[in-house]
Amino acid sequence: MLKLRIAAFAIVLMLGIVSRVISSDITATLDSSDGSSAFTFRNSDGTPVAHLFSDGNLQLDGTLEVSGAGKSSIAGALSISSDVSIKGGLRLDSAGVFCTTDEMLIVDGKVGIATDYPQADLHVGSGAGETVVKLDGSNAKMRFLNFDIGQSNWIQSGKSWTSGSTAELLFSGINGTPVHMVLDGDGHLGIGESTPTAKLHIGGVSGTDGIKFPDGSMQYSGVRIYRSQNAYGTITNGTWLPGSITFYAIAGQKATLTLDCTGRTNAGGHTYIDLYYDGALAHSTAGHDGTATWRRNIHGSVNVTAASTGNHTFTAYFTIGSGASTLTDTGGEWPLGGLTWQVIVGGT
Repeated sequence: MLKLRIAAFAIVLMLGIVSRVISSDITATLDSSDGSSAFTFRNSDGTPVAHLFSDGNLQLDGTLEVSGAGKSSIAGALSISSDVSIKGGLRLDSAGVFCTTDEMLIVDGKVGIATDYPQADLHVGSGAGETVVKLDGSNAKMRFLNFDIGQSNWIQSGKSWTSGSTAELLFSGINGTPVHMVLDGDGHLGIGESTPTAKLHIGGVSGTDGIKFPDGSMQYSGVRIYRSQNAYGTITNGTWLPGSITFYAIAGQKATLTLDCTGRTNAGGHTYIDLYYDGALAHSTAGHDGTATWRRNIHGSVNVTAASTGNHTFTAYFTIGSGASTLTDTGGEWPLGGLTWQVIVGGT
């Protein structure tokens, strides 16, 4: 062992005295192969600066600087116990082919890219320009896996690390064009609309873009519901019902009127409510009494299609039939059990 150390010292001394050593090979042998012995390199004041162990591991107590156009190859493990600064690229490969599961970069701590103080497991800073994480390939994916029962995956968007901070979340093409979907800081979702003003705001071309349902039908405009409720009261035979309802529709839109008188499902075989749309009977199919009018019993609905854009009105006319059995006075008055109108304006 003493001879080995003397030989090693002689080599170091020779390297320190001679400016150039020309040799095809220099060999020095340690007395172990398990890393229990090492060559130790010290500076002029005796402080160790490097250790080359018998198992092939190299420990540097200073800075390792690699320069030049070539590559440095490390076949074994590289353990670094302090900060590392790399001016250039860091590549893990298998002689230029795709990495295998054996070639991984594992970091026990936080990773900061373009930031000196990472605040998350992976923190990508803005640097001098925009912050971009690029997933490239023919089948690029981003997956969120959560194996804890009862826990959730989160996508959070904010302007700062402060709890409750919010910011727009946009889904778009490359370089932000076009914008397909926006979730703003107020919780408004815009589809085809970059500045949503409602909880769900669908943009696009009117009459062309809309919502498609599983049955293949399309809805090109939003559904609007109109309701009115009449107080309990009494109406007489051959009069207009109270509580006509006015609604707005675009030309070509379908509107469905439902009229209900609670507790009066049938007032006799020939008691009807005629439904009028914009002053005309809403339908002209023969009714129960055999006339060429479309009439409904005390519960019923009718569908119409708006001929023009604007306000439209539903009204109803009440007729007591001779066969009525639940009237207070046959052929006379009718007790309302609470009259409810509802109009639903939907797609074409």
